[in-house]
Amino acid sequence: MRAEALHTLPTSPRLGNPPVFFFLERKDAERILKTVQKEDPKAKVTTIPFTEAVAFVENKGVNFGGEFHVLPSPREIANANNVRLLGHDQAFLKLGKKLQSKDAYDMVPCFYEEKLASVIDGKPTVLAFLKYDDLQAVWEDQTAGVQGEVPEFSPKVLSFNELLDKQREPDTPNVLIVSSESFEDVEHLQ
Repeated sequence: MRAEALHTLPTSPRLGNPPVFFFLERKDAERILKTVQKEDPKAKVTTIPFTEAVAFVENKGVNFGGEFHVLPSPREIANANNVRLLGHDQAFLKLGKKLQSKDAYDMVPCFYEEKLASVIDGKPTVLAFLKYDDLQAVWEDQTAGVQGEVPEFSPKVLSFNELLDKQREPDTPNVLIVSSESFEDVEHLQ
């Protein structure tokens, strides 16, 4: 799984240590790149493993001289809001026309369906998806040949931060983060 990092180099004294933003989709990073390049023409998009992006964000840039944030995809925020509203819950994150608010920093939605839980290495494991379409595709694949009544699809959503916090609680099942990019990585390796 990869994350797209949009970063500026501290080449200008007035920029100081500018923040680094991680995106789950390259197109989101590239859409913002042109705006950032007005302030810093050397700004660029690079790709790093998702686990490294999470490590930067969790450590708040210690020893790296900057701020690190994951910005969610507007499409996945809309999907998260729809999932919450269908479940009669409050919106995941209220959106204006653009994601500009610091309220959106690190609010990456993770979608899951409790009925897709699995056992991996003898431990209960919840599959959490970074893209709603990936969750829906796996659900459809898993229920395609079911004889009789197909269970109701009841997706839920948590922010990535909430998911990390829950992982620290005792007796919490393992979580496996799944994305279509990780499927592509596995196919590429075969």
